[in-house]
Amino acid sequence: MRNEDCYAILGVPTTASEKEIRTAYRRLARRFHPDLNAGDKNAAERFKRIKAAYDTLADPVRRRRYDELRARRSSPRPARRAQTAAGAPGPPHLLRVRRSEGELTVEVGLGLSRLLDLIAVVRVGGQRPADEE
Repeated sequence: MRNEDCYAILGVPTTASEKEIRTAYRRLARRFHPDLNAGDKNAAERFKRIKAAYDTLADPVRRRRYDELRARRSSPRPARRAQTAAGAPGPPHLLRVRRSEGELTVEVGLGLSRLLDLIAVVRVGGQRPADEE
């Protein structure tokens, strides 16, 4: 449910009343209930998403929190440029972690020499290797 819109799952507008949300949930729950769709994994998965969306929107406190998070997610954030120690523009993020479809991707925004230094520190066990003379 991380990136799914609860209102879209239930097919109701963001201004829907509690009664409209309950009616939409019951209609969809009857249609996609696993007992009525035996063997259909898509229907069972859809039912779980419908139930989670209803649980979020039916409780007034959870709905208010969800609406606040949803509003924050949709508002654009101003871009911020990072700077290196010398004051020159640098990469915006040194480390970026993305999750999608059960995969975890880690991107390192370091220069090659800095990345090799980091690897050397890790291999030695947290201490920088002594420079050879």
